[in-house]
Amino acid sequence: YFENFLLFFIFIFYFIFCFTL
Repeated sequence: YFENFLLFFIFIFYFIFCFTL
């Protein structure tokens, strides 16, 4: 589903953000 893809994208973005920070 599209919602699942969106959730996955947010998870990756959050992970990268924390890793960079």
